[in-house]
Amino acid sequence: MKFMTRVNLEHCLAQITTLREILHLLMTTKDSNYPIIRPLCWKKGDAGLLEGNMSRRHLEILLKRLDPQGENPDTEVDLLDPHYQAPEDNSEPLVVGNPPCVPPETTIKEVYLLMKHCKNEGIIYVTDRGVLKGSITFANLVARKI
Repeated sequence: MKFMTRVNLEHCLAQITTLREILHLLMTTKDSNYPIIRPLCWKKGDAGLLEGNMSRRHLEILLKRLDPQGENPDTEVDLLDPHYQAPEDNSEPLVVGNPPCVPPETTIKEVYLLMKHCKNEGIIYVTDRGVLKGSITFANLVARKI
C-alpha cells in the first residue's frame, strides 16, 4: 500500500509499560494515536502483534488518573487491563482493544469505506497475520494528489 505509513516501534506502546515511558512517548512524538503491541522476541528485526490502540488524549487522561502529581513515574501499567477497555463506572474507555485493521493487499477503496463505516480515531492499522506493519490515517488518505 502506497498510502501506508510504516510502523516505527519507537512510536508504539508495549502492553506492559511504565508511566515514564508513556510520558516520554508523548513528549517526543506528535502522533495522535499509538498502537499497543506485544513484541515478538522470536522474530529477527522489529515486529509486534497489534493488541490495541490509545489516542494521545486518552494517554494524557491515564497519566493524570494514575499519577496526578508525577511522583511515581516508574509505576507499571498493563494497558490491556479490562478496566481501561470497559470501565466499571461506564466512563469512556481509554483503550480500544480491537482497533480496525486490514491486510496489506486491501485496496484504498476498501480502507476508505471501512473508515467511513467505523467509528474510530481516523486510523486503520495494516497487519499481516496480526503483526503490525503500518497504519493509514484518514488525513493521509484524502490528502494525496492524483
